[in-house]
Amino acid sequence: MELTTMWTEEGKKAGRVEGRVETTLHLTQRLLQNRLGTLPADLEAQLAQCSFNQLTMLAEALLHFTSQADLRAWLLANPPAAPSNGHTNGVV
Repeated sequence: MELTTMWTEEGKKAGRVEGRVETTLHLTQRLLQNRLGTLPADLEAQLAQCSFNQLTMLAEALLHFTSQADLRAWLLANPPAAPSNGHTNGVV
């Protein structure tokens, strides 16, 4: 495979991954706001650091949340991982 073709394909894949993460984050934030009201900036910042897999798990868990304390407890039990190279963010 030609080098420029490989770079193009890598760029497309990275864009799709980033799009999935952003969409999942946006949907999870909307569900949380609907369930718990406006979220403080610190919680929004923690959500933005979550991986795709964490956001997916959170989207399921939030169905049982009744307060922002539940979200804080979940985030303490499932802390966002330190960012890696940014290529997958938990999406394969």
